[in-house]
This record gives sequence, structure tokens and C-alpha cells, in this order.
Amino acid sequence: MKRVRYDEIAEQYHEDRRHREVGPSDLVKARLDGPGGPVSVLDLGCGTGIWLAEQVRHFTGRPVRWVGVDPSAGMLAVAGRNLAGGELIRGRARLTRGLAAVRPGRLV
Repeated sequence: MKRVRYDEIAEQYHEDRRHREVGPSDLVKARLDGPGGPVSVLDLGCGTGIWLAEQVRHFTGRPVRWVGVDPSAGMLAVAGRNLAGGELIRGRARLTRGLAAVRPGRLV
């Protein structure tokens, strides 16, 4: 299996995908319309931030903390130029069986 070097292809990756239509997340909308306080959204493997940037645009002015995580510095560099109002973190995620908990206003 060929390994993709996302740091090297980040610009082209973004250019090839940036015009795809991304609608508002039904899950984010439901959380915002339901009871409770601010919402935190974590996008693991956010790449160049296309989904995050569109969600920020769809939910402008709403109490949402947007966080994107990706292991590729190149992808995050592109995301940083295109994402206003979000936080980007370089890191990796590991799949594991278990439960996740979120405290209001905090990612846990």
C-alpha cells in the first residue's frame, strides 16, 4: 500500500476539494437548538479544514467552539489560512473502544 505524504500534497488536495458543497451539520444544529449551553465540535482528521470552515460559515454567531486535529503540518497550514474562528491542533487519534465525555464548554 502506497503511503500518501499529505504535507507534500496539501495545497493540491485543498484545491481539488474546496468547491464541494458542504451543508450544515444536522448534529451541530440539533445540539444548538436543544437545551444546554455552548457546543464544542471536534473534527479528527480535519485535513485542510474544508468541513470546519463551512460549518463555521453556516453557524456564524452561534456559541460553538470549533477544533480541528490532523497529524499533517502541511494540511493544518492550509487549514489555518482558510479557517476563521477555530482552533487547529497537530496530533494523532487512536481508535479505541470506550466512552467519550464532554463537559459543557470543555473538550475532555
